[in-house]
Amino acid sequence: MPPADSRERQANFSRVDMILIVQVSCDRGYGAERMLECLLGGIPPGSRGQLALLTPPEAPLAAAAAELGIRVFPLPITRMSILQTVPAALGLAYGRGANRLTGVSRVHAWTLRAFDPALIIARRLHVPCMATLHDHPQAGFLSPARRLLARRQARSLDGLVCVSDALRQAVTDCWGRRVQARTIHNGIPDIEVLPPPGGQCRRIGFIGMHAFRKGFDVVADAVSLCPDNLEWRFYGEPHPAYASRVAALRQTAGPRVQFPGWCRTDTIFEEVDLLVHAATEFDPYPTVLLEAARSGRPVVASPAGGAVEIVSEGQTGYVVAPESRAIAERVSALAADPGCYHALSLRARDHYRQHFMVDAMAESYLKLWGIHGDDTAGPKFPPSN
Repeated sequence: MPPADSRERQANFSRVDMILIVQVSCDRGYGAERMLECLLGGIPPGSRGQLALLTPPEAPLAAAAAELGIRVFPLPITRMSILQTVPAALGLAYGRGANRLTGVSRVHAWTLRAFDPALIIARRLHVPCMATLHDHPQAGFLSPARRLLARRQARSLDGLVCVSDALRQAVTDCWGRRVQARTIHNGIPDIEVLPPPGGQCRRIGFIGMHAFRKGFDVVADAVSLCPDNLEWRFYGEPHPAYASRVAALRQTAGPRVQFPGWCRTDTIFEEVDLLVHAATEFDPYPTVLLEAARSGRPVVASPAGGAVEIVSEGQTGYVVAPESRAIAERVSALAADPGCYHALSLRARDHYRQHFMVDAMAESYLKLWGIHGDDTAGPKFPPSN
């Protein structure tokens, strides 16, 4: 017979009062935090009353959620450290303010680093705990101790959402089949799109100067292998280690190469005709590829991770090895064939509207939580024992 705690959680699976989403980033963050903001904005107003967000009070997501009419619980931390998140969660779950959590029927950790506080609160309330994973279980920024802890925690979750099939397979490979995982692809809200001027491929964009794994070196080497009439724009604040390489590229390529720094992505895709994504390490589900498709911009992308689940080969772009010559060949071919480029651009926009709208992601999460649609009996994940 399952333990009493498990039986109580199983009983709570069919009860939908309030879903508590836990996120621990204190700043705007990168992909995961942006996706949560997209998700909250995509939830229909009539369903937002059943959601609550536990987040650091100074985090931009706190203000965004409150503006949407979603209840916000403050998580008193100043940095995303287990030394702060665990005591803060214990204080919230067992302290004087615990009655504020009355009505929470499920807890959902939005990132791996939110596993700790989410599980503490869920176990205190005897309710199911689920999570979303955005990064590889063996990502380089995770310490060995954190990787081991995450594996143990994942096996105690009542369900794990992966943002791509590639990530779900990585979870199975690293954490085993005991982890109940499924895929919900990220989605982003639609925007007004400006077509590329002239319908030609002349301006090549790259986003990701801040991290080695994005492949700046690979793309920089591709510049000299492409026609001289192409313009290259490298977005983001360069990692300090790239300083000499940036200086050398400025000198050899001259005005053909620009480094605009950080820019809004909608601005970026007004300034480029084609995006090159040259990740050299596993990238679970690159948001920039969704944004490129939304803007009707074809891509030349690396297969390292979930790119193949976004790019329709030969229809919305191309997936090539993160090698300078392979990238240069695809970029040069598109620049030389305006007809092919224009067709890819149109299909990229259609592909986004069919598969990557935020509405689809929101609907999937609402069904997962048992709030909306046909899945009114609760999540598809059975309770773990």
